[in-house]
Amino acid sequence: MLEEVVILTGEVEGPHFRVMLESCNPQLVIIHAQTPEDLEAAFR
Repeated sequence: MLEEVVILTGEVEGPHFRVMLESCNPQLVIIHAQTPEDLEAAFR
């Protein structure tokens, strides 16, 4: 099963996606990348 996911959404959608994803898999690590810098940091 999926262990970690990076979501590429704005500040409005992000929290809603987090709730939905956590309801399906409470152990899932969710990284919310809103900027290119956030995305780059997620893969360090």
